[in-house]
Amino acid sequence: PYADLEGIREGGMAAEAFRRAIQRDTAEAERQVIAAQLKRYCTLDTQAMRTVRDTLTGTARPVTRHPGGQRRRT
Repeated sequence: PYADLEGIREGGMAAEAFRRAIQRDTAEAERQVIAAQLKRYCTLDTQAMRTVRDTLTGTARPVTRHPGGQRRRT
């Protein structure tokens, strides 16, 4: 799933993109692109962390794919 992301695919890239976004000379259009990419990356990363937590605590539920490729807990 991370490989399917456009732009930001791992934590180091996310940190660098955030640094670019907060620089004063970064154009607003670029900031918007970065914000959208960070949101997609962070959403996927959070889902992965929740899966690890749930697995370690024994509360994991199956994850299914829904139309549009969205993964949701059932």
